[in-house]
Amino acid sequence: MTPTVKKHASINNQQARDLTGIREAEKITTIFGKLRDQKVLLKSGAKAVKDIVWTIA
Repeated sequence: MTPTVKKHASINNQQARDLTGIREAEKITTIFGKLRDQKVLLKSGAKAVKDIVWTIA
């Protein structure tokens, strides 16, 4: 996912699911969380969950 984020500046959950073929939103959220904990991605502040995007840290 990180090459896509680098190319497009950000990624959201739906885009990540389309890219990976993983259908469960929760699995992608877990992956994003692990990448955040490793300081690879940053989570944007958003008022609605569907509006959250992730960027390179």
